[in-house]
Amino acid sequence: VDIDKNELKSNIHSEEIKYNCDANILIKEMNNLLKKHLISTKTEWLSVCNEIKNKLENLDKNKPEFLPNIYIDMISNYLPNKTNIFVDVGQNQIWAAHSIKLKKEQKIIFSGGLGAMGFALPAAIGGTIATKNKAIVIAGDGGLQMNIQELQTVKVENLPITIFVFNNESLGLIHQQQCDFFENKYYGSCNIGGYEAPDFSNIARAYGIEAFMVKSITELQKILQKHDFLKPTLIEIKLPVGTKAYPKTFFGNAMINQRPEMDTDLLNYLLNL
Repeated sequence: VDIDKNELKSNIHSEEIKYNCDANILIKEMNNLLKKHLISTKTEWLSVCNEIKNKLENLDKNKPEFLPNIYIDMISNYLPNKTNIFVDVGQNQIWAAHSIKLKKEQKIIFSGGLGAMGFALPAAIGGTIATKNKAIVIAGDGGLQMNIQELQTVKVENLPITIFVFNNESLGLIHQQQCDFFENKYYGSCNIGGYEAPDFSNIARAYGIEAFMVKSITELQKILQKHDFLKPTLIEIKLPVGTKAYPKTFFGNAMINQRPEMDTDLLNYLLNL
């Protein structure tokens, strides 16, 4: 659909149907048709969608590759209303986008296409001062080190910011690409390639900020059950080196079959619903 007829001259697929009109007109007509059509098909379509959702949610919960998503899901369960969520760049950003469940008057803020590692902590400081709302930071071990000195600002201003550091002791997305496409040559992305991550909980304590290190879902839950989101706090979540962000498309595979690959029978079942 294009208002400029010249844009419709090029063909991408032989079976394309083209309309030279204002997209607003077409969308209104489609909506009118859908209203009539959905009366008879809505229940059936939603049933298919829900079955796919349930099957894939059960699949994800039982795969160890989705441990970071379970952490994020638990964090979002305990967040108070009117909490602003500031997310850094890297695997933590993907996990947050997948698994944060926004509630009443919550906002999630990314750096967008800028891809600015180190964004989340100073953004949370500015956002908290501007809105007076509580904030959380979701960052990785690489991104937090870009502006780690801002822990001093959080402490001095006594800001209601809780910082979650997902520490897999690697520059995760780079490490993941090196694993997939560069024969595990981990230059500059983990300890065997010359990169190291510090003990973030001890660094936070050195600034005078309350801090915890957790290594399991149970440990995190115990902390969140009694956590005061009004206090400056850092919670370091230790993940295995090489933890990856999934699901992920992979060159050569069909878009529908992402990594980690699902059972062939389940895939065929979902495709034929």
